[in-house]
Amino acid sequence: MSSITIASITMVAITASTIGLLAFVCAKRQAAAIFLVSVVALWCGVSLALGYHSSVTSLIPDRIPLWRHILATFIGFAPLAVLPAAFTIAPVLGRVALRHIPLLATGGAVVALPMLFMTALASSCYIAFDCP
Repeated sequence: MSSITIASITMVAITASTIGLLAFVCAKRQAAAIFLVSVVALWCGVSLALGYHSSVTSLIPDRIPLWRHILATFIGFAPLAVLPAAFTIAPVLGRVALRHIPLLATGGAVVALPMLFMTALASSCYIAFDCP
């Protein structure tokens, strides 16, 4: 198995389990607003952490400002936050049984993966000015 395949599987598993756990907790309380706010907060926190890490580990330090790294990561990782949350909002609202949350979260993460690669490439080129 290649390292890209392992990284993709890991990314899908982490995203699906995190969004699924948030959806399950919020579905028990029927709190859709808390679910959406927590997904956005998680998305912002991950973007901050990964953007800072990208800036610090850059081969040429300070070539790209820190805020561009964070913004590129925020936009690049949008599909991994938006699609699994959109797939799992139905159980949170009480329209679908709770037992479907893992399947919906995993499906949303799998669908988001190809979009993640395209948005990450576009955001690194047009926001961070770091085209491959």
